[in-house]
Amino acid sequence: HGALRLMRHSRLLTLGAAYARGWGQPAGRYTRDTLTGNLVDRGDDSPIAVRARGDAGGAAYEAGDSTGQYFRSLHTQPAPRKRFVDGIGDLAQVARAANVPVLVAIFPLFLSPDSLDDYPLSDLHELVGAKFRENGLAVADLLPAYVLATTNLDAKRKVAVDFMHPSAYGHQIAAIELARSIGNSTH
Repeated sequence: HGALRLMRHSRLLTLGAAYARGWGQPAGRYTRDTLTGNLVDRGDDSPIAVRARGDAGGAAYEAGDSTGQYFRSLHTQPAPRKRFVDGIGDLAQVARAANVPVLVAIFPLFLSPDSLDDYPLSDLHELVGAKFRENGLAVADLLPAYVLATTNLDAKRKVAVDFMHPSAYGHQIAAIELARSIGNSTH
């Protein structure tokens, strides 16, 4: 029951399903445009329009939420916080029952070109990470790795394709940090 609820709300599973539908497409740097559904070559890391329809976070950002207050509310307002905490408990329970180690990656939002210099949600990363750790789950907060990798404005522009999704370069940053975190957790 809990695992099915997690799957219904998982952006990762949604992304996986989207990629599975595109397996018959030509190999390369292609992705499906979230607005049109068309296959698009993303080799140049060009910005992808945020899909606001049905995505409250995207809608808030498009409406001018440049400090991530919508995302903050998901972890500080009573009802969404309860869903978040319950979801973590469900994930931890499923992982323990299956004897599967879990590493939770916390990605920053790319709210503005200089948002990583004075990132408005760093305290929220700590709060979220602490809640996962309380439930026995390992955490990799990717914010420090992105801050280190984006020491100049040109790099910051290349780290993400929109406010929530890393570019190819941004995914490399995440992959390196996650590999380091996995290596540290196995020793």
